[in-house]
Amino acid sequence: MKPFAFNVSRLILTSGVSCLIFSGSIFSVSADKKPAYDRVAIVPFTIEAQSLENTPNRADQDDEIRRLQEEAAKQAERTLKEHGLAGEMEPAATAQAAKSPLVLSGVIRLAISMPPRINGMAGYRRSGPFITVTETLQRPDGTVTATGNSTLGWNGCWWITAGKSSHVIPVDNVLADFVRKAVDRATRSAFQQASSNASRIKS
Repeated sequence: MKPFAFNVSRLILTSGVSCLIFSGSIFSVSADKKPAYDRVAIVPFTIEAQSLENTPNRADQDDEIRRLQEEAAKQAERTLKEHGLAGEMEPAATAQAAKSPLVLSGVIRLAISMPPRINGMAGYRRSGPFITVTETLQRPDGTVTATGNSTLGWNGCWWITAGKSSHVIPVDNVLADFVRKAVDRATRSAFQQASSNASRIKS
């Protein structure tokens, strides 16, 4: 079995977390069995910042959106690899520019700017949905083959560290955790639907 090969362009430290940002080249996934799809392109996720209690946009909101877009793309790549869903993953600027026969895109809706009082347990204890992810699998010509959805409530991720001496987790880290978890679920949902649709066509 050939090792997993990738190119790393740089190492970024964001909110105390080390993140590997992949270069634009296609990287392959090795697996013991044939992946569900030979090659899948991933286009940048769209992030729609939701208004929360008329809170003004944070000064660095655009930078935070770009950071979460990177987290979303990396999580989609990770999910495809770990679940044997794609043999190769191609980063593409748009679906039309993709060379792969299948393109994955997504829309993420979540609150990015929040009042200072909403952190720690105050965030965890809130009710209602916090993040919604809708992903689409399509061909480069725009034909949709499957969709996947995921919604997490405010208690869907931790806002404080566990243990006797708990600490409030920085909001940026919480947002990244929500994005990773929701994108993972939506990606698996989309590919499960694609597999089901293919099975029905064959039968």
